[in-house]
Amino acid sequence: MKQAYSTVMVLVAGILAQAASAGTVPEQAIKDVEAGYCQKALAQIQPLLADHAKDAEVQYRYGQALLGLGKADEAIAAFKTAVALDPDNGLYHSALGGAYGFKTQQGMADGSTGMFAMLGLMKSAKAEWESAAKLKPDDVDAHVRLAMYYIMVPGLMGGSSSKAHDQEAIIEKLDPVQALRVRANEAGHEDEDDEAVGYLQQAVAQDKTSDSLMALGMFYAGAKRYPEAFKTFHEAEAKDPNDHSAWYQIGKTAGIAKANYEEGIASLKQYLALTDLPDTQPSLAWAHFRLGNIYEAQGHKDQAKAEYAAAGSLNERADPILIAKLKDAQGRLK
Repeated sequence: MKQAYSTVMVLVAGILAQAASAGTVPEQAIKDVEAGYCQKALAQIQPLLADHAKDAEVQYRYGQALLGLGKADEAIAAFKTAVALDPDNGLYHSALGGAYGFKTQQGMADGSTGMFAMLGLMKSAKAEWESAAKLKPDDVDAHVRLAMYYIMVPGLMGGSSSKAHDQEAIIEKLDPVQALRVRANEAGHEDEDDEAVGYLQQAVAQDKTSDSLMALGMFYAGAKRYPEAFKTFHEAEAKDPNDHSAWYQIGKTAGIAKANYEEGIASLKQYLALTDLPDTQPSLAWAHFRLGNIYEAQGHKDQAKAEYAAAGSLNERADPILIAKLKDAQGRLK
């Protein structure tokens, strides 16, 4: 099973990109959260809660900022308040569903959520996305999330290829590039690699951004087609020099593939030199961890230990997944 892009990335990025009418929330805060600068946005939005706790837009933007910082439980609470205050707003339902989905993904990755709890979260996510699609039929993100749910979830939990295809037909009319990427995920889930690549290549040809190239590169990396992954990430970097995620992915892939070490090191050092990194991009702590992976693969234990230590000291959000990976890595180097 391979995916063209991370489901977590889809959940968070889609929620932060959603627009809603401005009001009490400062315009700069809205721009910051939509650009992924969630800590900056949070500093502007949080003080508003004292006097505007019953303003649905304030709660919604508060939830966006919290989710971008990985604070799933707090984001869920904020989105639930927004929905309660304005139950007919499809964007709020879509965001709440995304937060439930994000918490499920977190729990699966770090083992913090039991199976029954995850089933409940996914059931809640599905219900919110269905409400969003009904209340705001032109919300492509809600349809994408529903399609991904039907693709990824077993039939006993509500997964359905026919329902996924129904959603894909809707997405095709709203955003053909997104539809191709969803179909690529479905093909990858069924281990139909050539079909998935074909869909993604069609998406690349139509996409004015570097997003589809990044999706293709990540698919290649997941399929262990590393030379193609490196090539595609470089193409993404060339297409959009301001999208620095390609540097991180090159470094990550070098460590996993145990190849192209110098290229991976150079890319990660470029990434680590960034001074204005959006909160929704992989953190500098993760970049140090990936650099440590490369040094460890090369047999440079002292350099690897130094990078792992740097990752631990910079893990300001106490990312539980990174903490677990650092524990394993440091245990190997004792």
